[in-house]
Amino acid sequence: MHIKTINGLTLSLLMFTACSSHKVEPQEKKKAEAKIEVATKVQEKVEEKIKNTFHSPIHSVKNTQPQPRISPLIIKHPYEGEDSVLMKEEKSSFSTDRSISKGISRLDEFYKNRKNSRYGHIHTQVEDTPSNDISNEMPNDEILSENVQFNHIQLGNTLVTNSSELTGDFQGNYKLLSFINRMSSEHGFDKSFLIQLFSQANNTKLTPTIIPERRRNTSTVATGRWDRYRNMFIYERNIQRGITFWEEHKDTLNQAYQTYGVLPEYIVGIIGIETAYGVNFGKKRVIDVLTTKSMTDDRRENFYTNQLEKFLIMTRKSNLQASELIGSNAGAMGYGQFIPSSYLDFAVDFNGDGTTDLWNAEDAIGSIANYFSRNGWRRSLKTVAVRAKYPGSRFRRLKTGYKTKYSQYNLRKKYKITPRDKINFNGRVSLIKLPKASYDELWMGTHNFRVITTYNHSDLYGMAVHQLAKAVKNRRYN
Repeated sequence: MHIKTINGLTLSLLMFTACSSHKVEPQEKKKAEAKIEVATKVQEKVEEKIKNTFHSPIHSVKNTQPQPRISPLIIKHPYEGEDSVLMKEEKSSFSTDRSISKGISRLDEFYKNRKNSRYGHIHTQVEDTPSNDISNEMPNDEILSENVQFNHIQLGNTLVTNSSELTGDFQGNYKLLSFINRMSSEHGFDKSFLIQLFSQANNTKLTPTIIPERRRNTSTVATGRWDRYRNMFIYERNIQRGITFWEEHKDTLNQAYQTYGVLPEYIVGIIGIETAYGVNFGKKRVIDVLTTKSMTDDRRENFYTNQLEKFLIMTRKSNLQASELIGSNAGAMGYGQFIPSSYLDFAVDFNGDGTTDLWNAEDAIGSIANYFSRNGWRRSLKTVAVRAKYPGSRFRRLKTGYKTKYSQYNLRKKYKITPRDKINFNGRVSLIKLPKASYDELWMGTHNFRVITTYNHSDLYGMAVHQLAKAVKNRRYN
């Protein structure tokens, strides 16, 4: 039997052929022709609805033949609670139904495979009718065979072949299909592996997000911006976790200090701020987050496409399962919450087991130390930040922030700003302002404070790391 690829909307020829192969009474023929006319109008509505829904018309030749009827077309949208039936044709009893039932089932499968999760799920249903072997009833077996293929679909200006291989929430996503082809050609990934991986990926935009109810602040004590930020990370339970973590991994922390020169308390501080010492690695699969953000018109689409590329390379290089890794809402991973590009640039196999695994505390400790070292941490500089004195209660005289650099001499002579404790640093300092309820704390940050802010570009973040590090160290040794 000759196999011929046909468009999903040209099955109506079967009906004429089937009718011609049966002797039909004039009255029955009239009824059949009337039903064909109705089916043609219904099919035109189907095509129009699909075109409007996907903005990507089916790539087909012009069809001048009457179309088979479809019943019903249901659109399920992720944000709609009910199905809406757009059209339905009553079940017909004329004999040619049996002849075309297999052909219509192919059409049914075609529409099911046109699901695009960004806009919703489209299903077409065809009424179940008894079916005989179509090859026995259809004299022209070149029109349709047991192996009908629908493999030409146009998405925008891009013609995609065999898109039905990619299933799931991202089926038919031309950006992802193009990305898969590029990863295969540029980095040697097996295309079937990527198809399988992304077919299992979930579009996080379609997952309902439960926003926990905020607890009311019943405290009558006024708080400033810094107090609120600090209280999210520096509290008794987290300090206790830090002490325990340090005790469990003291040998690794000492080894990291010997290798990279980074003080153990600041590695402990980073891990406490990022994941509360492994309590909160994140709740979403990294493959889901990165695929959604890179393939569904996110504001930072290019950034996340690059991170998705790095993620696949990273998992292959480290022999990790890409479909199983859990991370944050931004795709950050492990104890130190590295994004994939940082993973490739700074992560190290610190325990020497052959796998660079940032969910392993030893590898995470070594990787954070390596990150700081590569970003300019000075081994000989032990002071990170010192609180300063200044005239008044609110500081507005100079620009503040981790990017600022001031001569300590000028601060002292011209502005009466001096360190409260010995700073042991002769270089330029950054002025860090921490707004509290009734006054501003002012701090002097050294070069190593600025290195901490390369991890997260925020004055408050850098100071939270510093103060948690000091709190854990003081409690551990005192």
